[in-house]
Amino acid sequence: MEIDETILNEAITSRHHLHQHPEVSGKEDSTAEYIAKMLKPLNPDKLVQGIGGNGIVAVFNEKRPGPFVMIRAELDALPIHEENEIEYQSEKQGVSHKCGHDGHMSILLGLGAWIKKNAPEWGPVGLLFQPAEEIGAGATMMLEDSKMTEFKPDYILALHNIPGAAMHTILVRDKSFAYSSEGLIFKLKGRTAHAGYPEKGMPASGAIAEIIQELERLSRSHHPKGILTVIHARLGQRDFGITPGEGVVMATIRGETDQVFEQIKNAAIEKAFSIANAHQLQCNLETTEFFPYTHNFEGWSDIAVSAGKHAGLKVEKMNTPFRWSEDFGHFTQFTKGGMVGLGSGADTPDLHSPDYDFPDEILPTGMQFFLSAIKELNTK
Repeated sequence: MEIDETILNEAITSRHHLHQHPEVSGKEDSTAEYIAKMLKPLNPDKLVQGIGGNGIVAVFNEKRPGPFVMIRAELDALPIHEENEIEYQSEKQGVSHKCGHDGHMSILLGLGAWIKKNAPEWGPVGLLFQPAEEIGAGATMMLEDSKMTEFKPDYILALHNIPGAAMHTILVRDKSFAYSSEGLIFKLKGRTAHAGYPEKGMPASGAIAEIIQELERLSRSHHPKGILTVIHARLGQRDFGITPGEGVVMATIRGETDQVFEQIKNAAIEKAFSIANAHQLQCNLETTEFFPYTHNFEGWSDIAVSAGKHAGLKVEKMNTPFRWSEDFGHFTQFTKGGMVGLGSGADTPDLHSPDYDFPDEILPTGMQFFLSAIKELNTK
């Protein structure tokens, strides 16, 4: 299933446009408008916009028999200033596509164009564009929207570009593909005092130092199945006359499975509250940005390997999951989900780096893999 030059050139043009006009999570209005504008000439059987905010679903081959296969891409960019000097450099100060979502969207637009042009005898194919992936909210927002109830896919597939992996290589794995994660915010409150009489207050400094040490020790004890990273701490205010009575410690919990994740989370909460209590401080917990672990269905790796080989691509099986998180995990709880990595080059800058740019060379690779995977699922 070759990607012809016209479709590829259109995909490249779309990616450059999307890269030049990035929007952060929850504010992807213009991005969603552009995607819908590009989909409408393809005459999908269904085109539903405004799902969970800016989410979009386009369905092709709706009436044909066969499994309903949905493919997902993300709309949002990151609050990172771009350092690349390229013709299609981001026009928004402090915002840029540093995770490759511009490439993922363009791959799906190319899929739609190919399906429209070739009219394959497959079951229904859905193209899903979700908002707010970077903050772990978009998948849930779409799934909780009543507009989404009319779509009942048998499978949902996705990919993520992987800097550091050889270009055009497909990385596959059954079961856990990417870690779950969540942000924990511990807010401590004691009592301030004059800096000259610290013994008259209930300072938060000792508890914060102890909590940081204990959380880092906890992280080391669970590696490599889970990770706890202290990402921020704040104590009092900039005033040399005050013994600080308040403080905050923030940490990110990550786990290969929900069970590992919950073990680390519960241990961290118990440690923090125990330390706060020993220092006679109040401790309140807030949580944010929850990502469930991405769980590929049993047998997905065999299907992905076969699809990759039929597309003429190099395929590698992963021994361990990625330690970053993806809110695609919400979709893998909704139906059978399969995600792969797509190598974007050994020398490509890391994701979320200011000099990262999705390589145009792997746009056809992503299209070919998905087309082959859809065909494979229609013949299994």
